[in-house]
Parts: sequence; C-alpha cells; structure tokens
Amino acid sequence: MKKQTLIATSHVYSIFLSATSISLFLYIVLYGHLSPGGGFGGGVVLASGIVLYAISANYNKTNKVINKYRIEDISNLSLLIIITIMMYSVLFGDFLGQVSRNQEFGSLFSGALIPLLNLLIGFKVFAGSWKMSNDFIKRRGTL
Repeated sequence: MKKQTLIATSHVYSIFLSATSISLFLYIVLYGHLSPGGGFGGGVVLASGIVLYAISANYNKTNKVINKYRIEDISNLSLLIIITIMMYSVLFGDFLGQVSRNQEFGSLFSGALIPLLNLLIGFKVFAGSWKMSNDFIKRRGTL
C-alpha cells in the first residue's frame, strides 16, 4: 500500500515540477536580454524538468510525445531559422533596429529579435539535452 502511495506522490510532484520548468523556461528565454538567462539556460531548465518527469513518472509516455511531435526535426528547423535571421541581419544592417525602434527600455521586445532567438536556441538546447538523456536512459549503463 505504501509503495503505491509513494509512486503516486512522486508522479504528482514530477508533473508539478515539469509544469514549473516549462514556465521557468518561457520566463528565462523571453526576458533573457533584460536579466541573466537566455536560450542556453532556458533550454537546460526545460530539459531538466522533462527528463525528471520521464525518469520519475512515465518514460514511455514522454518518449512517445517527443517522437509524435518530431522534436528533433523542429529543433533542426529552429537552427535553420536562427541562421536565416542572422544572415538577414548581416545583409540588411538595420533589420534588427527596425524591430525595436518604438519600444521602451525594459519591454519584452526592447531587445529586437533577441527573445525570438533565445526561444529558438532554448528549444535547440532542450532537444539536444533530451536526446542525450534519452540515450542514457535507453542504454542504462551498457555500451
């Protein structure tokens, strides 16, 4: 009886922590240009929450969702978008300045496209961290 209670409790807590990690991911990524944070930190926070859920609650369900939404393909698309935005900024110098021209300091888009780039980088880091953790979980110590 106690074992089932313990499993149910860890399942509920892992759901809560994964939801919290999604919220923290969005905050860190979107406000990373105004405070410490950014794409890499946000991606690691998101990956930590999702991997914790997968380990403590339901690995198979998490893996099915990741595969269903083709996270790796979306991650590669995010890298392509990042490169495209950077090339566009190099070719058309005032591109980033036009986005933030009418913004006040401290607003979400005062960093021009930096929040969008942070979001894309964070998603790329999440996908890479998930792939690495997924390989560790699948192999479980075997080479």
